[in-house]
Amino acid sequence: MSVPLGDIIYTAVKPIIKIYLIMGIGFYMTRKNVLSVETTRNISDLAITILLPCLMFNKIVTNISNAELKQIGTILLDGACLQLGGASLALGLAVLLKCPKYWIGGAISVGLLPNISDLPIAYLQTLGTGGVITSAESEKGVAYACIFTCLQLLFQFNLGGFRLIGWDLREEIRKAKELAENDEKIAFGASSSSEEDERNTVLQPENSSDNPVSEVSSLSSVASGQNQDQRREFIDARPYSENPVSATTTRRRRASVARSVATNEESRDETAQTMEDVVRLYSRVGSIVEGQDPDTQGLTELGLRQSQSHQKEPVKNNIPISSRVWHVVKQTLKMIGLSCLKPISIVMVVSVCFSMIPWVRALFVHNTQASVPDAPDSEPPLSFIMDFTSYVGAAQVPLGLLLLGGTISRLQIKGIDKRAFRIPLALVFMRLILFPVIGSLLNHRFKKIGLFYDDKILEFVCSITWGLPPATSMIYITALYMPATSKERIQIDSLALTYIFSYTILVVSLPFLTSYTLKVPLGY
Repeated sequence: MSVPLGDIIYTAVKPIIKIYLIMGIGFYMTRKNVLSVETTRNISDLAITILLPCLMFNKIVTNISNAELKQIGTILLDGACLQLGGASLALGLAVLLKCPKYWIGGAISVGLLPNISDLPIAYLQTLGTGGVITSAESEKGVAYACIFTCLQLLFQFNLGGFRLIGWDLREEIRKAKELAENDEKIAFGASSSSEEDERNTVLQPENSSDNPVSEVSSLSSVASGQNQDQRREFIDARPYSENPVSATTTRRRRASVARSVATNEESRDETAQTMEDVVRLYSRVGSIVEGQDPDTQGLTELGLRQSQSHQKEPVKNNIPISSRVWHVVKQTLKMIGLSCLKPISIVMVVSVCFSMIPWVRALFVHNTQASVPDAPDSEPPLSFIMDFTSYVGAAQVPLGLLLLGGTISRLQIKGIDKRAFRIPLALVFMRLILFPVIGSLLNHRFKKIGLFYDDKILEFVCSITWGLPPATSMIYITALYMPATSKERIQIDSLALTYIFSYTILVVSLPFLTSYTLKVPLGY
């Protein structure tokens, strides 16, 4: 039966209204300092460590079986085309429009990484109540969206896509390393001066406090120590420093952060926190300068901590090229291995494996391929795990949208030249206008050769993922690579423009793409 066009349009617009209302609440709560930077980070940790894995496990085990194995192959193929094609087109635009060197990696990341988790899941869950798509189809669509999310995480973290942004900030990191070397020299000089003062004190008589030479030496030592602390402030932005030289600075920073993120009524009346506070909290330049991998724990959509238990050995010029290549390969494999040990990666593998084995899946949900004796409540023996994951995972999407609204509220545009507007605007046009057209053509070809297997919800999910804005996690990755006291934040300003343009256009582009997909390819 054909659905009237007006009903289709209403069904497509209804989810976007819900999404923007939740984002608006996050925007307001952030401006009121209820969602402070520290609170946002803690919620992000909770979401990526607990909530999203619970949601993924529940939806995949419930809605996917070995009968959908071929659909998973289609998702992986479509997602790879989406992300690699986006990165290629973004690189082409960057070259064509002469993108500044300080943001080439960021521009490629905009094309590579769509916001493919909370937005499509919220959209699908609302569509399931609209009468066009059934509730069962909506739940299966959420499971498909979770697989898309895992593919994105694979590109972004396991394969090192986040390092594109670090490449943009290599000059800032180089300056921080030079400053760190100067700090070590100052610290050594101050230490030597202090030891000499102690020796002089031992040799002086009891009234040596009247000796002007001793006083000058002591004042010089104190001044050197203060100067060292001030310079260390620039490069060491880690909230939990293990460097004893900067312990005093770290304690001061902890107290400062604690004051800035206080949740009492007085702090909520103060000016809302900005991207400067985000950079101050997330920056890991101190760790990078010391040769450690950046710590990405706690970033929105991230939760993939790289090991800090090892130091990178400096690469010497006389090392053979083969040894350098092998070193890079080992570091890459180690990064992939460590990323695969994170909760979200483990849950993804476990949930897919459970869903592919009928008798194991029967322990969690009823299915037609296998059966096991029910529990006394006539439910599968491990149904309580599904109840738990459903209950906990339901918080992922609303919290994610609240944090998205909060992130947008902190965006600022300060140092970007008006002529540089063309790069973010061109990327948004590619992401939200050109990509849906490319995706529709590609999916039409997939359908023609039978890759959708008459699964309408699969085709629908594969279509709307081509019309999503860039992932907001790039803001936090940029903050990770940026010195805490850096005055010029042109990379974050460029991203801010991209997000502002994206979420202004998205309110029209996504309902239009949804309406077209439901009415034309799917034939509703």
